[in-house]
Amino acid sequence: MSNPMQILGSTHYAAMLAYGDFLLAGGGSIHCDAIQGISGVVTSDAMQMLPDGRPLANLTRILTHFHWPDPGIVIEQNPSKPNTGTLTGNSPGGQAQLLPGTASFSQHIILTFNGRPLANREPLTMTAENVTAWPPVGSSFILIGQTDFYDLGEVDNPSAQVIASLCACKAVVVDEITLPTDSGA
Repeated sequence: MSNPMQILGSTHYAAMLAYGDFLLAGGGSIHCDAIQGISGVVTSDAMQMLPDGRPLANLTRILTHFHWPDPGIVIEQNPSKPNTGTLTGNSPGGQAQLLPGTASFSQHIILTFNGRPLANREPLTMTAENVTAWPPVGSSFILIGQTDFYDLGEVDNPSAQVIASLCACKAVVVDEITLPTDSGA
C-alpha cells in the first residue's frame, strides 16, 4: 500500500531476508546470507508532529522470526522487552506526508545459535530511509552500530561476558503476507 492515509491503525506482516555478520567472542565469525523470516508491525492510531513539521507514527513490532539451518540460527522477538519504532515523513505536513519516510526499529531479540539462547542488552536499531510503501516492501533496513549478545540467563548481569556481536546486518522486506480471515463458515 502506498497510500499514507491508510497507515495509521494498520497491522501488517511481511516476508523478509536478512544478511549479517556475527563475530564470536572465542574467535571466528559467521556470515549469513538470505536468512528467511517474517515480521509483524502494528502502527499507532494517532500521529505526532515533530517540531520541524514532519509527521511521525509510532510502531510496535509484534512478531520477528528468522531461521537459518546451517549453522543453526533462530532469531525471535524477545517478548519481555519493548520492540518499538517510528515512521517519520521526510517532508513537513500531515498524514499524507508519512511517505516517503524513514522507518526505524529498536528491538530486543533472542538469538539461538546452535541451541544456545542469547539476548541483546541494548536495543538492536535498524533503519530504512526513503520508504515509499507501507508495509515497506522493497526497503532495506540497515543495522546502526554493533549489537552485543549475552547468554539469555545473564543478559541483565552487568558482569556477563559478550558471547557474540552482530557487526553488520541488512534486512530486506520482500513481500507482504496476507493472513486469512474467518469468513464465518
